[in-house]
Amino acid sequence: GPYRLPVAASAQTRTGLIAMQYRLVQGSNRQLDIVLGARHWDVDTRFAYQIAAEVPVGPLPRSYSASQGQSWWDVQVGAKGQYTFDRGFFVSGLALVGSGGSNLAYDLMLIGGYRINDRVAWFVGYRRMDVDFRTAQGFAFDAALHGPGIGLELQF
Repeated sequence: GPYRLPVAASAQTRTGLIAMQYRLVQGSNRQLDIVLGARHWDVDTRFAYQIAAEVPVGPLPRSYSASQGQSWWDVQVGAKGQYTFDRGFFVSGLALVGSGGSNLAYDLMLIGGYRINDRVAWFVGYRRMDVDFRTAQGFAFDAALHGPGIGLELQF
């Protein structure tokens, strides 16, 4: 149409995991760990719009801006495993699920990589994190965060 409604909406998410693991299976080319930890979430959202003077708005305000944020912790439990092929190639996976501040949160990751030596490896993978968080005051963050990644592992 002839009118444009400039709207700005954003959400910034930060998360971190503090965890410990216990090795259930240790073989020459495979390992399986159980993982127990706590994940911290920090979410900031913002919504704003500005309506031009020539646009009829009726009872709406011509401009509006609001932001909200929440932080919470979730207990996470799951498993992590790795299988190493000949010549240093490996596949690895992680599956965590839990709740606490959120109704449900999970973290799934699949990695393929190459171990250069005992302390250095590079990898590529795909990760999906899903969280459903709601407060009694109406704040809701029900999101799936996913995508490919590349990394370098350094052990010391």
